[in-house]
Amino acid sequence: MFAAYLTAELVGRRNRNAERRKRRVDRAAESCDRLEAAYANYRVTGDETAATGHELAAASRAFARAIEGCDDRWVRERANAYSNALRTYYLLFGQPRDPLDEDHAAPNVSALITRSAQFSAALRAYEERG
Repeated sequence: MFAAYLTAELVGRRNRNAERRKRRVDRAAESCDRLEAAYANYRVTGDETAATGHELAAASRAFARAIEGCDDRWVRERANAYSNALRTYYLLFGQPRDPLDEDHAAPNVSALITRSAQFSAALRAYEERG
């Protein structure tokens, strides 16, 4: 009877941990979508306004918090790379080139898609890991 109770407790704990991991992944994916939308809105409006600046800052903070909740280094590295690529793409895209900013070249769309795919793969691996 004790073995059955212990087994049930371990299975329940594994299921609770899997549910927590699923919620963390969902939160990270939602905050990533919100961050992408905030950058796109910022880019479409042209200059920073109070509304777009606040929306972008809030989305960036929410994304950082969601990624910290995943407590996985591999996910954090992919998320930071994707976030930096988004920031560079949207803030430098279409801007005149400054010779002092040669090391900050804006990534193209295929580089953003690659970073997004790497981040998605990291999230899926984190969710599936038990």
